Amino acid sequence: MSKKSGIITIWGSENYGAILQAYALQTVLSDLGVENEIIRFNDSGYYRYIHRGMLFRQFLSMLRTSLRSWLVGTTRGERTACFRRDRMKLSEDFYGENGKSLQDTLSIYDNFIVGSDQVWRPGFLDFGSDYLLAFVDGTHKKIAYAPSFGVANIPEKYHPIYKKHLSLFDAVSVREKNAVSLVEQLCGFTPSHVLDPTLLLDRSQWDNVTVAPKIKTPYILCYFMPGNKANDQLMTKTANHISRLAKLPVVWLGAKEYLALLPWYRSVFDAGPQEFLGWMRNASYIVTNSFHGTCFSMNFQVPFLSIVTSHNKNMNLTSRISSLLEITGLEERGVGVETKLPALNELNMDFSNSTEKLKQQREKSMQYLKNALEN
Repeated sequence: MSKKSGIITIWGSENYGAILQAYALQTVLSDLGVENEIIRFNDSGYYRYIHRGMLFRQFLSMLRTSLRSWLVGTTRGERTACFRRDRMKLSEDFYGENGKSLQDTLSIYDNFIVGSDQVWRPGFLDFGSDYLLAFVDGTHKKIAYAPSFGVANIPEKYHPIYKKHLSLFDAVSVREKNAVSLVEQLCGFTPSHVLDPTLLLDRSQWDNVTVAPKIKTPYILCYFMPGNKANDQLMTKTANHISRLAKLPVVWLGAKEYLALLPWYRSVFDAGPQEFLGWMRNASYIVTNSFHGTCFSMNFQVPFLSIVTSHNKNMNLTSRISSLLEITGLEERGVGVETKLPALNELNMDFSNSTEKLKQQREKSMQYLKNALEN
């Protein structure tokens, strides 16, 4: 295997899935005996894509950040920063915008790995092709591990860019079934379909970095990725339905900060990555519209329901959750607008079949990674 690997991914976000997938990929590589670092790339394309250079949206973002700090404090950010400092190995220098040139990394790393998360979003290409490893020359190995396009369809104007850069990779894999088809259409070859890095670590490995919540009574965890009103309403309806059946309270994680003003909601706003894992692991039931929320429900074998609707633009959220449910044989745990909510005797789950399927997919994914590094 190569001497040292540089990982390009979205690492600086407070998003639980983003930071935990980065941690997981780094841990897996270390377990394989591969020296590696997450390159502190400035993610300028990611943040510019979110704000799109619109002053009004940037103003709203700054205002929301200020209101959030006032309502719920800064503990989550502080805990996330500590997790990065204590649990992850990051490059000494910053690269990209306001940092050193990514070209300088060519003298440090023998190969480069991009992934996972939505690093191949088409909108990122408006601000550069760094997530496609365009800065890496032909003397260094280029590996893609489980990146996501984040959309169901690629606008035609981006096709030549993907085709040019993906054809130069030494090994390409993607996270969703739909992404396999996208690469086939764009480049004419079939990439490997692999698991998200968070699913490469088993429960015992996640237990080692989990901080349990102080709550001692059973609860239902409702983990939000807010942003769509209809989606949020279906989440709330499903969580309240289970609450009535199981006679358990709901704990809301990831919901809008204004819930902090409503004392009849048990809302969590201070969880860092380790506390997030604790809330997931200790729940009696989980309701989520998050891809990584679904991943950790499976990892910790907590009975769950995942919201799969077509409300999200391009069905991008639906496709990645549905793809995961399909490969693990858990399609019935997806909840759409037309879905009949489960009865009490249907809430609990037998994970034996899905665990075996997950084990097989894990072995396949690990073999891809080993081959990519060795060949």
